[in-house]
Amino acid sequence: MAGKRQIQREGAEQSMRTPDGEMHGALTMLERSANAGLWMYEVASDVLHWSDGVFAIFGDSRGSYTPTLSRLIENCAPLSRQVMIRAGLKALKRGSPFALNLEIVQANGRRRRVRVIGEPKQAEGKVYRIVGCALDVQSSVDTEEHNRLLEEQLRYYRDYDSLTDLPNRKRLENELTECLVAARRRGAGGWLLYLDLDRFKLINEACGPAGGDRLIRETATLLRENIESADFLARLGSDQFAIIIAEVEPAAAMRKATALVDLIDQYRFHGGANAFHVSVSIGAAPIDVSVRHSGELFRRAEASCHVAKQQGGSRVVVFRHADTELANSETDLSWGEEILLGLDKGRFVLYAQRLVDIAGGSAPSYEVLLRLHTSDGSMALPGRFLPAARRYGLMNAIDRHVVQLLLRYLADSNDLQANWGHVSVNLSGASLCDDSFIGFLLPALTRSGIEPNKICFEITESEALHDIASAQEMVARLHASGYRVFLDDFGNGFTSFHYLKNLQVVGLKLDNSYIRHLDREPFNQAVVSSVSRICGHLGLELVAEGVENVSELDVLKRFGVHRAQGFLFHRPEPLANAILSDYPSEPAG
Repeated sequence: MAGKRQIQREGAEQSMRTPDGEMHGALTMLERSANAGLWMYEVASDVLHWSDGVFAIFGDSRGSYTPTLSRLIENCAPLSRQVMIRAGLKALKRGSPFALNLEIVQANGRRRRVRVIGEPKQAEGKVYRIVGCALDVQSSVDTEEHNRLLEEQLRYYRDYDSLTDLPNRKRLENELTECLVAARRRGAGGWLLYLDLDRFKLINEACGPAGGDRLIRETATLLRENIESADFLARLGSDQFAIIIAEVEPAAAMRKATALVDLIDQYRFHGGANAFHVSVSIGAAPIDVSVRHSGELFRRAEASCHVAKQQGGSRVVVFRHADTELANSETDLSWGEEILLGLDKGRFVLYAQRLVDIAGGSAPSYEVLLRLHTSDGSMALPGRFLPAARRYGLMNAIDRHVVQLLLRYLADSNDLQANWGHVSVNLSGASLCDDSFIGFLLPALTRSGIEPNKICFEITESEALHDIASAQEMVARLHASGYRVFLDDFGNGFTSFHYLKNLQVVGLKLDNSYIRHLDREPFNQAVVSSVSRICGHLGLELVAEGVENVSELDVLKRFGVHRAQGFLFHRPEPLANAILSDYPSEPAG
């Protein structure tokens, strides 16, 4: 292999010496420069070639090693290394030429200042080769000036998006902070527009990542060419952009935003033989004294954009404090941030509520519940944060986190497992539909060493019916591994009985809406009685949730319901406390 690479390198160097070779342009630069060397990088084979001159610049002799990208990067001083990596990525992704002032470290430890020039070669829109030269400029640039150029290059890569050359989110946040300061002085400071392309995912999947990148670049060019010089355009990431517009008067600002919607609506993206219609949703938020910081302004504009998408896209929605829909959207954004912090900083806490055997005699079991310590020090119930988790696609991450926390606790309390029946944990619809989730779950269960009969899973009826095929597959694989599954919140769907026979569940948990006022609601009694008889015929266990008084319990006993849970028996508490506590199986009094 080493011999083959040597032949490749020598062949490439021979091409460099041929006027008709790919390096002809670089040779012209070499003729005008002293202390220079040539290099060439083949993208497909990941092979780097460089001439004797480059070896000399690095203080090495020809053939002393095979050039590689990692060796090139290692030869750069730390600050120059960052600049080199960012420029290289930009060249590969965008085909952008570069001219960098770098500091390299020679084999003897001495440092030298080098100018590296590179020019990507493309075919069919893809970079297949980068050619260039390296110039030793030690004697022509003083140290202070060289360091200034390095810092300037690095500052550019830190503040600008490499795909579009637009300012990035970090730069935008700095700009917004200045706008907020100005707004406090003048009372108003313009508007923030949050732009999100409506059909990006479709085009990205149809045309591939390269097509998606081209769409982003073309959109950036369209926006750049159609805003005022006083406006500030940035790319936030993926298919989102932001614009700070200087207009203070709302009507003028909205005319600008609406014009941008019309502009993108008329644009067609050409991918292969197809022409794709592209549209954009825009959320607009005023930069005024009511905004405390740039993060709050982002949330307002993003929430407005989300409402625009919900209303069909290709429109502008303006943030208004009194708008309930926007307020809910902004609240969800705040909870989304809390959830991410909770996952990152370990703020989720497992609680549990006891399930009792109504007839008595069996060991207690527990349903695992979730709580979240928030940034303000309060403890949030699931009803507050789960809507945001569903909206922002965080349910799968929460499920994985809960499983890991639970298995860790159960493994640490292995000696207590004989004292209780099982613990039951909920799985979301997002996990049911994620093929990779079962690939995470089963190995994690196996590694824990916990007996399968000690863990049950609950899937809600509505989410199981939403994707019955995925639910069937998930339940079947858990069943085959010895784990039991219950169908939770049973009774919310109208097709429950039709699909029940197709799911390998071991039991049902009645929705608590049928348990509330069970002692005096004939309709609820009829439902519970019917479900109990069906469970008896199918050999399924029936659990009642939300039992709050003895009268409800008496009706459940009469109908033959097996287990119950609710405030009558046990109020949720931290999992460790619940399992260690000695609660009676029957309610007192």
